[in-house]
Amino acid sequence: MKKYYKLNEYQKVAMNVLYPFKDKCRQLEYAVLALCGEAGELANTLKHIEYYKDTSYNGTNIIDELSDILWYVACVADSLNIKLSEVATFSIEKVLARQTTKNRMETEARMKEVN
Repeated sequence: MKKYYKLNEYQKVAMNVLYPFKDKCRQLEYAVLALCGEAGELANTLKHIEYYKDTSYNGTNIIDELSDILWYVACVADSLNIKLSEVATFSIEKVLARQTTKNRMETEARMKEVN
């Protein structure tokens, strides 16, 4: 399975701008709480787009919220000494394991085309 090493590079850079924490437990607590808040902000953005038809919200707003979520996911992983490439690889393997053999082969072929 392909490893997503560029995520590790992102994680390393992201951790260089993280507020300094005395211990990983406090970092984990902060990151999980912030992650919940950012997920709520993403939901609120989608609400404005889909239900209010608010044209001041757009794809840039979604990317902004997703980037915040990614940053906090990196913080959570770092607090637990987990690399983002491990998370990405696990995620892909889990999804592939749920698919039928035919669907899995089609998905893997599409992934090769993208890479």
